[in-house]
Amino acid sequence: MNEMKRSSLLSVFGLAIVMLSDPSIAETFEDGHAAYDSGDYAAAYQIWKSLADQGSPSAQYGLGEMYSLGLGVSRDDPEAAKWFGMAASSDHAPAQSRLGAMYDVGRGVPQSLSKAMKWYRKAAQQGDLPAQVSLGLIYGTGRGVPQNYFQAVKWFRLASEQGDALAQFNLGLIYASGNDVVPEDDLEALVWFILAAKGGNQEARKNQEAFAKRMSPEQVKRAEKLAQDWMTTKAEDKAAKCSMSGAIECK
Repeated sequence: MNEMKRSSLLSVFGLAIVMLSDPSIAETFEDGHAAYDSGDYAAAYQIWKSLADQGSPSAQYGLGEMYSLGLGVSRDDPEAAKWFGMAASSDHAPAQSRLGAMYDVGRGVPQSLSKAMKWYRKAAQQGDLPAQVSLGLIYGTGRGVPQNYFQAVKWFRLASEQGDALAQFNLGLIYASGNDVVPEDDLEALVWFILAAKGGNQEARKNQEAFAKRMSPEQVKRAEKLAQDWMTTKAEDKAAKCSMSGAIECK
C-alpha cells in the first residue's frame, strides 16, 4: 500500500472516530430525553448541555427544567431562567411560558408582571396552554392590570378548546355572571361546568350540581348533550390529526 493511500485511509478512519465521539453528531435531543425519562439525569445533562451550547432551543429548555427542578444538578433558579431565556429568544413556546412564570413570581429573576405577560403572550399565541390560562387569569381577575373580560374570554376559550379544566371552569363562571363581553347564559355556563367537571375540576362539579337544581330537566339534558357533542367532536378531530401525522404520542 503506498503512502498516499495509507494516509487517506488513516484520515478517513480518524474522521470516523471524531464523528462517533462528538456528542453533537452522535447524540440528539431525543437521546437526552430518553435518558431524562429513565432517570439518568447525568447522561441527559451531558447530552443537552452539548446541544444547548450549540444553540438547540429544545436542549436549552431541557437544561432550564433540570435547573428549575433540581434534577441531576443543584436547583438554581437564575441558571434555569438563563437557559429558558435563551430558548425563549428562539421562539420556543414552552420556554417562553416558563420564563413568563418565573417573571410572574420573581423566581430567579426580578419580579415583573409586564415581562411575564410579554412572554406569556408570545407563548400563548403559539398555542401554549399554561400561558393561555395564565393570561386568562390575569385579565379575568384584574391582577396588576385593568380587568378585561374580552381578553379573559379570549384566552380562556382558547385554553378550553384544548381541554383545560381550569379554563373551562372560569369560562363557565364568566357566562354564569355575564358581563359587557358575553351575556349571562346559564345553559352555556352549565356546558362548561360539565366539561370542567369531567376534566377533574371539583369546583366545577359543585357548580354543575347547583345549576342543575335551578334549571329545568330539559335545559340540563340539552347542556349534557352539548357537552357530549363537544367531547365527541374533539376526540374525532384528534383522531383525524393523529391519523394524518402518524405522531407516536397519538398511538
